[in-house]
Amino acid sequence: MAQNIVLTINGNPVPCPSVMSWTIQTFDEGSGRSAGDGRMLRNVICHKEAIDLEFWCANFSSQEISQILQMLMPTFFTVGYFSPLSNSWVEKTMYVGDRQTNIIQIREGGEVIQNNLRFTLIER
Repeated sequence: MAQNIVLTINGNPVPCPSVMSWTIQTFDEGSGRSAGDGRMLRNVICHKEAIDLEFWCANFSSQEISQILQMLMPTFFTVGYFSPLSNSWVEKTMYVGDRQTNIIQIREGGEVIQNNLRFTLIER
């Protein structure tokens, strides 16, 4: 069954996530309110994109979950995805935040049942 590719890591397609949300983060330095009139002053340094992903594991084997986790092991990697900011497919250098999966059962014979995988990809 063919699937649309919504995300690649180092050029490799990632299985379609159950939930994928996009965020733009604004980083500033020395920002705050002025003492005189309380007006907000900002020194914006940059904007960075982030992608929150969640996979509901009923659709994936523990082997597939392991493959996704292994793709995230390098310190930095290239991620291809649709950016709402540029309204186009982009490739950016990113890193991963914490990764979480719930192990809900280990069956006889060692088969592991997990019910989700969550992580955030953050632009470098």
